[in-house]
Amino acid sequence: MQYFVKGCRRFFGRIFRGVLIKKPPVQLKKEAELLKGMVENASIVDPADNVPPNFPKKSVVEPTLQEINALMVLFNQGQYVEVINQAQKMTTRFPQSGFIWKALAVALQKQGKDPLSAMQKAAELLPQDVEAHHNLAIYLKNQGKLQEAVLSYRRVVKLKPDLLEAHYNLGHLLFELGQLNSAIVSYRQVLKNKPNFAEAHCCLGNALLGMGQVNTAISSYRHALKIKPDFAEAHYNLGNALREIGQFDKAANSYRQTIQIQPDFIEAYRNLGNALRELGQFEQALTSYRWVLEIKPDFASIYCNIGNALLDLGQFDDGIASYRRGLAIQPDLLDAYNNILFTQHYQSGQSAEIMFETAQRFGEVVTRQVQPYTSWRKKSGSTPIERLRVGLVSGDFGNHPVGYFIEGILAACASNSFN
Repeated sequence: MQYFVKGCRRFFGRIFRGVLIKKPPVQLKKEAELLKGMVENASIVDPADNVPPNFPKKSVVEPTLQEINALMVLFNQGQYVEVINQAQKMTTRFPQSGFIWKALAVALQKQGKDPLSAMQKAAELLPQDVEAHHNLAIYLKNQGKLQEAVLSYRRVVKLKPDLLEAHYNLGHLLFELGQLNSAIVSYRQVLKNKPNFAEAHCCLGNALLGMGQVNTAISSYRHALKIKPDFAEAHYNLGNALREIGQFDKAANSYRQTIQIQPDFIEAYRNLGNALRELGQFEQALTSYRWVLEIKPDFASIYCNIGNALLDLGQFDDGIASYRRGLAIQPDLLDAYNNILFTQHYQSGQSAEIMFETAQRFGEVVTRQVQPYTSWRKKSGSTPIERLRVGLVSGDFGNHPVGYFIEGILAACASNSFN
């Protein structure tokens, strides 16, 4: 006898639901909703009484009415360990019951255990169940399995094209994967049905900016701010876009508005300082950078910005001292080493030995961070001893110390191993 569960699709479905509103480059997080009353409101309906006696019987794929009721009681009582035990036994007896696999997934999640296999099985057995696929998509995203999450989200939006939450989250995933054109499509799908969604306008702007469509991105940010004037991230991202097209004064104003709304927005202070440097306002830039240290004293990289502003003011010794403070916090801070080496060339009294020692440390740090490239692609039919062709491209190969320095390195290389 086959039993039907009224409300079961909502019973276990929404435990993993939640809008992941990550808005690159600014990230906002929202945890998935917990189970709220779905169990209490679910009820069992057995239509078998209306089935004619001579109706052909199907093989039993679902547990009995009493077993389902017992499982629901355990859920009501919060006895998730026992739910797991009972559900696992039921999956042995009823391996084709998508309902039981969903129940098992929820209980495992509630206990902090890995529900992935159960969720995947539920989605397999319930190919038309939007919630089963949505739950799986959200979990995969949270586990960093972005490509797999994209596939699940695409299944969700195919099953339920009007589920804006899925389109929105799919857009975030595609953005993270660098698939900006597809992300734009997802965000526009959201805005087509919800034009006053400020966050979606901001995310669309981020994707457009990544595609180099700066003016269109600016329009998206301004649209977001028209809807939500106190939207700090939109002000900040607008400032970034304005800097891209050289409108540094307007960019500085956008960063100031960001800070007014969110006074602890570290990157807004940094980029305000960067815009002010472009405007030649070095003292004001220095003040903006130093505000970062008031918020986060151990923010190593800001010492590079401070050092740069000090160099702008001709304070070379203080600039180098700032770079070294950054290195004291983060010994592998490459920008600090790079800036020290360049600045030492403009300082009097810097011996070749001191500069060589700095260069050696820089080389050691770079060497530790270098990862060997292993994804070499060979043409079909090539031999193992085929000579490697190497191309070097740099803006420093002209009338520049690096250009002259590299000549000796190339001359010392074994020319018989590559072209």
